[in-house]
Amino acid sequence: MELFRIEQGEGVELGNQLKPIRFSTLLQGSAKERDLEDLIVARPELLSWDRVQVNSPELLIIARQPRQSNRRRADLFAIDRKGRLVVVEVKRDVADEQGRGEALEFQAIRYAAAASTMSASQVVDHLARHLAIEGGSRRRETSPQWRGRAIEVLRSHLADTTEEISDSELIEQLEESLSDQRVFLVAADFDPDVLSACAWLRGKGVDVACFRLRPYRVGEEIVLQRERVIPPRELGEFFQSMAEVKKGRSRSKPRVKADSPVAIVNQDEEYGVVEVSRWREVLTVVANYALDQGLAELPAGLRAAATEEGLRAPAKLQNGQYVTTSFSAKDIRRHASTALTAIGCPAEQIEIRTEAGKTFRLPE
Repeated sequence: MELFRIEQGEGVELGNQLKPIRFSTLLQGSAKERDLEDLIVARPELLSWDRVQVNSPELLIIARQPRQSNRRRADLFAIDRKGRLVVVEVKRDVADEQGRGEALEFQAIRYAAAASTMSASQVVDHLARHLAIEGGSRRRETSPQWRGRAIEVLRSHLADTTEEISDSELIEQLEESLSDQRVFLVAADFDPDVLSACAWLRGKGVDVACFRLRPYRVGEEIVLQRERVIPPRELGEFFQSMAEVKKGRSRSKPRVKADSPVAIVNQDEEYGVVEVSRWREVLTVVANYALDQGLAELPAGLRAAATEEGLRAPAKLQNGQYVTTSFSAKDIRRHASTALTAIGCPAEQIEIRTEAGKTFRLPE
């Protein structure tokens, strides 16, 4: 991309071409690689695959300068919306690359290889430490509070639907996707050899990408050019509705909104119809009904406590207890059925109706 000044006269006249400035001279005392890292951590949407959507990043940063088994440190670890691990390597300028003893792209690939055995539990640990540090904690070991917060952040980041998933389902989802790793290289500009190597690697099936974050001085302002260089945008990306799937590759499935519940119909006329909008509400409504009918103890698997502490997405029941509601829709129906069966509720006494017009009858 080239930028030119426009000079106003009798018509439109082309002025001088704007030249990019180096990150190393951007700030007083010279900007360091860490300054560029700070920018990406604060605004990870800069590494969006397509257009930048403010406050809607495709990447979740989970670690800065993480120490690996080979005692080396990558710049950043992130998780994308599909749960894939992304190794981000940051360099300010071409001069930084040329002064290295090892090529930038191969260093990043080596980091990705070292992290290839990372487990879902380790991802949670990384993110918990990152959140703790960002929160001002200096302890090396993270508390259960931060680990719980990390799970909630991951759950929100990975949610393809509005349906909540349990902790175990979250871990399973991560374990399945972590093996598909990606490498993102970030710099103000790249040596042609780096771009050539990355283009060759993509041709061989390695998921590597190069993002250019290049500053310009325009009058008294500094503006930032953001561009995905490798892979370049293809023609099909400009005609998304007509884009063809390349031979041997399948089109990714669009995200589908979960089939949310809209009403609970109880054959007991005293209770009638209750409007709901989330599956967690189904659990609390049915649990409260069972308690009304003399349920002495909640079903096994439902974590209950006198306070909200330690519970996932807690909801308060009419007996004063708090109960965990962070389950999949299927598990919520299972727990609800168990509670109804425990009070001798006739089969299919309660109907759950959804936005898509489906009906689930409980107890199953």
